Amino acid sequence: PSGAFGNVPDASTFVTADMAASIIGGSPQKTALPGTQGMPFSIVGYTTDSGDTVTAMVEKLPTGVPASALQAAMQMAGAQGDLQPVSGIGDVAGKSVSENEATLAFAKGDSIVVLSAQASSIAGSDLESKIEAVARQVLGKL
Repeated sequence: PSGAFGNVPDASTFVTADMAASIIGGSPQKTALPGTQGMPFSIVGYTTDSGDTVTAMVEKLPTGVPASALQAAMQMAGAQGDLQPVSGIGDVAGKSVSENEATLAFAKGDSIVVLSAQASSIAGSDLESKIEAVARQVLGKL
């Protein structure tokens, strides 16, 4: 969709089911996420039969991205906790990792991307390294 925020890309073109599988394993299926029509962001979710999930949000901003916008985007995507800085991904990046969950948010140019994964049998630190690998693939598409 396009509008006041410019073209908002479809998050599922940036993060595919195969990419979600590389994070949580299994055969994740795309799940519908309500209420994003006409918004300045796009969200896609993937869920396995066992209930493990990957969520990706892509947001376009009119100008540069301050750290506070990254934190707000992570909270919109449902991440808990404070942002820990991450270097080497995009213009600015941060992560939040807990026992069985990891979220990585990064900005490049006028785009913010938030990748989040939750898996009952995978440690958050393992999820985080897999999310970083997917983030590098997404950066190549921005």
